[in-house]
Amino acid sequence: MTLPTPASKAERKYSVKDPSRFDAKKLAKAVGVSWQRLNNEQRAAMKEARGIKIKKWLAARVCKAAVGDVPPERLMRMRWVLVLKGADDPKVVKAKARLVIVGFTDPDL
Repeated sequence: MTLPTPASKAERKYSVKDPSRFDAKKLAKAVGVSWQRLNNEQRAAMKEARGIKIKKWLAARVCKAAVGDVPPERLMRMRWVLVLKGADDPKVVKAKARLVIVGFTDPDL
């Protein structure tokens, strides 16, 4: 396991003050990935993972297609959480995608 090193003077101070918390926060931030930073192979794996997740949502009837226009105040913001998983073969890219609702945006709450 490789632990992150402080990138700035402020991070260095923080890491000296509470090393275990610094490492935990740095490792937690490294879990998700940014779409803009992915290469073509990783993007293809993410597209496949997103398609799988949408099919599972529809099969489990988590959501249904809207009929007609939906008023903007009834819409809930969502985002993808993208994670690259380790694989036995380093040439194979394994991806996991989760679709999450942002905060408590349900208008009926």
